[in-house]
Amino acid sequence: MFRFPLAVGSLAAVVLLAACGTQAPAGNPSTPTPSETIVTSTPTEPAPDETPDTGDTPAVDDELTDSTISAQGLGPIRLGMSLSEAQAHGWVAESKVCENTWDADDELLEQGASFKFHDDRLQEIWVGKPTWATDAGARVGDSADSLAEAYGSDLRTENRNSNGRDYEARYVADDGEEILFLGRSPEDRSVATIIVRHSDAPLIEGC
Repeated sequence: MFRFPLAVGSLAAVVLLAACGTQAPAGNPSTPTPSETIVTSTPTEPAPDETPDTGDTPAVDDELTDSTISAQGLGPIRLGMSLSEAQAHGWVAESKVCENTWDADDELLEQGASFKFHDDRLQEIWVGKPTWATDAGARVGDSADSLAEAYGSDLRTENRNSNGRDYEARYVADDGEEILFLGRSPEDRSVATIIVRHSDAPLIEGC
């Protein structure tokens, strides 16, 4: 008789504790609580100094930004220019490949230009990257069809020999000077190199 109230009180306490331990959080049960926050990774934009390398041609020297390739030269860099004049403009440096010779400076070399001097006069300008286009819009990388379309009947083709090597010469002549287009191989006639030179002079190769 005297234990019954105690038993009822104990049972009520157990039920109350059980209810507190199983009570669901307010709101949507599927929503994570702060301690259960899910972290997901998202792509971030590169910082200004982390711009991906797109492989594009480097920016052109300011003095040559709007220059084009003609039969007379590359913008203000002209065939026949003296070495001292080219040095004064900062366009040349001693060659790192050939001793006692001068070539384009490092910046122009990176942009694809190379110079050949003879008797301290600029004899040839070689362009091996699509940094600059000719007056007609042709540039390194153009297909044979694109080159022919750019020049039409002005583009001439003949077989030549240089240092015992035969090659196909596609060129545009202008009063004793020419723009010469060399293909990548006999099978691939897309433009690999553009050379500005004197028409009657032998092609300068190597050192």
